[in-house]
Amino acid sequence: MVQQRLSHSLAIWVAWVLAAVAGSLLAILIDVFILPWSSARSLHDYEAVLMVIVSAICLAFFQYIVLRVLVGRVSLTLTMWIPASVIATLVAFNTPGFLQGTVLRTLISISAISASMPRGFPVIQVILALIGLAFAAFLGLGQGIVLSIVYRRGVVGFWVLANLSAALVVGIVLGIRYQEFASPGFADTLLGGVIYAAVTGPALLVIAGRRLGGYVAWSPGSHVGV
Repeated sequence: MVQQRLSHSLAIWVAWVLAAVAGSLLAILIDVFILPWSSARSLHDYEAVLMVIVSAICLAFFQYIVLRVLVGRVSLTLTMWIPASVIATLVAFNTPGFLQGTVLRTLISISAISASMPRGFPVIQVILALIGLAFAAFLGLGQGIVLSIVYRRGVVGFWVLANLSAALVVGIVLGIRYQEFASPGFADTLLGGVIYAAVTGPALLVIAGRRLGGYVAWSPGSHVGV
């Protein structure tokens, strides 16, 4: 019985990671074959926003499929996962720190920042991590509200924390790959998605109250496992 529960939890975690892979690949395919102008020239604001929306929808759709299986019932509230994810992503993207012009102006001063830091200080890694953390905060908030309504537990803070942890790991890994700023390639997008899902997957199982390893998983805002 315990082994069956553990196997089911592992299957959900693997499905969550595969959802990130599928969503990222679909977004990449759309980017390459349907929106070829995205890599052919500099993007206008509306084109960049369109790419963000498409990417967010692709990822959220496959995540919704996994959540539907995890919840085990049809839930109108759960379908809000997709628009909540898209809106949160757009808010993060349009925050001044994510505006293309602001980011570029910031990058110009990286050399000066690096020069003022102690030798060996991971400036690139730190900045990438901070950008990811800001994005994760918005995404975790939007998705956390949906999860709180679905599971009727106060899990917003817990889900935000899980997203921040995942973003920190992604930022560190991608920061190690780059010694200078560059636009992430397709492989980096896919890698980031996999890491993000791998970290947030266990948190999702905790929120769902799955029994892990024979013990009732602690669920934020609740003392009873489901």
